[in-house]
Amino acid sequence: MRELPDLKRLVVPVAYPRLLLEVLDEHGISAGQALESTGITATALEDVDARISPFQFAQLVVRAGELTHNPALGYEMGWRMSLTSHGDLGQALLASASLAQALSIAERFLPLRSMALHMTHHLAGDRLQVLFSERFDLGPLRRFSFESLLVGLTRAVRLFDGEFLPQVDLDWPEPAYHDAWRQRLPCFRFNQTRIVFSLPAQALTHPLPMADRVAAETAILRCEREMSVFNTRHSTVERLRLLLQGRRGDYPDLETAAQRLLLSARTLKRRLQEEGQTYQALLDAVRLQEAHRLLLRTELRLEEIAHLLGYANPANFSRAFRHWSGMPPSVYRQRGDAIEA
Repeated sequence: MRELPDLKRLVVPVAYPRLLLEVLDEHGISAGQALESTGITATALEDVDARISPFQFAQLVVRAGELTHNPALGYEMGWRMSLTSHGDLGQALLASASLAQALSIAERFLPLRSMALHMTHHLAGDRLQVLFSERFDLGPLRRFSFESLLVGLTRAVRLFDGEFLPQVDLDWPEPAYHDAWRQRLPCFRFNQTRIVFSLPAQALTHPLPMADRVAAETAILRCEREMSVFNTRHSTVERLRLLLQGRRGDYPDLETAAQRLLLSARTLKRRLQEEGQTYQALLDAVRLQEAHRLLLRTELRLEEIAHLLGYANPANFSRAFRHWSGMPPSVYRQRGDAIEA
């Protein structure tokens, strides 16, 4: 029997509930109506880095069905979904050199976007088969989850190259609403034994139209950082440092950081204390490291650097930098230039 994960952990990116709210808006359902009784606030959805729990998202999907009486919401959400809806993972897929690379990236980082779904791929004769399954029982959300995923994939494949037509196998009977979508979708086969998305085998090595090695590597690095943040085998200090690095002034407060690390603020404080660290001290260290880099590696004015580090007042940045390093930032920059010269 598969173990049921903690469905109240904040792991679902807000991009997905926001996309569903866009679908509901087309049905005349306001965000306020849709979010009622779900435990999701409109304010939480404004933070692009925030996450909600699978339980909250499930409540939103159920409420969406009740408000619209539309069983095809999974199709509608998938139709609106683009690869960019998946954030850094989508960017990595878009910039991949080939479908083979894209599939490898998707399998590696799918847990960042769904803790419920699992995927593998292999060649079966002249077909490339991508097999999907659920890690635990999704109950009434099963069809919605797979329909939105697979319809979205058919759209993505058209973007990659229209010459390879996909085929989708589903293990449930054909629903009545599929007929209205038949002309827009490729071949969907129902009552099959597995859930499979397949393409001609030659698609595996076909160059992708938006291939960009640098963009792909950059997006993969961001996915790796995100994976590390959620990897509980790392120390709390390591996970928090990864969360704070590279944010360019958009630093979360302690409570928001705790939420993104899937912890309570109290637990985050306690674990940092156990590791001999505080939130403020770690934030200061990250800011100092970035300040050093910006001062020595860029020609940005001090006011611009202060802004990038989250200081509304450049004087506050100068005071903080003097406290950190024992000298004003202007002097540090001059000395650094002299050493490099």
